[in-house]
Amino acid sequence: MQTRAFIENKVFNPDELLFSKSLKHRNQWFWANIRGSDDNGWAALALLYAIDIDPAFKDSYLNFTGQYYELGIRQIIEKINEVYRDKNGNIFQLEDRNPYYSMISTTLNIILNQRMYLLTNEAKFLNQSLFDYKFITSRPQLLNDEGLLIDGFNQDLSYFDETVYTYNQGALIIVYGHFYQIYKDLKYLKLGIRHAKNMITYRSNKNLIVIDGDKERQYFMGIYFRFLSEFAEIAYPVYPQEIQGIRDYILINADYLWNHLRSEDNGFPDDYINPKINNALSQNMGIELLTAALAVVDLTY
Repeated sequence: MQTRAFIENKVFNPDELLFSKSLKHRNQWFWANIRGSDDNGWAALALLYAIDIDPAFKDSYLNFTGQYYELGIRQIIEKINEVYRDKNGNIFQLEDRNPYYSMISTTLNIILNQRMYLLTNEAKFLNQSLFDYKFITSRPQLLNDEGLLIDGFNQDLSYFDETVYTYNQGALIIVYGHFYQIYKDLKYLKLGIRHAKNMITYRSNKNLIVIDGDKERQYFMGIYFRFLSEFAEIAYPVYPQEIQGIRDYILINADYLWNHLRSEDNGFPDDYINPKINNALSQNMGIELLTAALAVVDLTY
């Protein structure tokens, strides 16, 4: 998944990156071969971020079709709906005898359909986002005692993964933000603020440094902070005082990363509580956090 931070800093030209005819880029961005509702969702979201950067991409990235990797957002969503939904229309992660219903697949596809509705005003996208949102809200067991979203369950209900991954929380928080953009109903901002406060309360150390639920997947935290900053920007005009606390939390983590965890060659570690290694994923995560901090630094009360 290409991060927003890399695109915004022009390390890559989005059009060249996504639609280059070179064999090298074809191997990197082979949309047609991406498996899983979640990874297809990240591909579509990358295109939506490219449209945010340059609206000139809108027509081509929404509707693009091609033989190999050159699928537009509509085509990726269509693929997800055709391949990764069960007979009841609920989205699962991968094709399997006993498919797993991951919350990142559900929340990510809510986000895609919300954003497509905001771009096109086509009711089918709003209806799909509401359908998938109901999948979560009708299952209270998906939220733990801390009010945080667990990872998911398999179809026969023999297994529930109760791990609290940061990116699931960020995705649900921005779902609330987009529903507010659509309906202007304050309840969605209140839900997002409550969820963010639960994360700060229950998934931070005493210095408010974020803790992820899985020691092997700390790079999820970058996605979490990205979505959290986007929600903060949406909610700030309405609830500036509450968003001040979220802003400060993001800045605390960014400052700690930059001042205490950054290596001599500007590398960022895989974890902010017990850092062990630096790699491409941890570097992406750190850039996402710093970008999130830049996005909210002026949201003062």
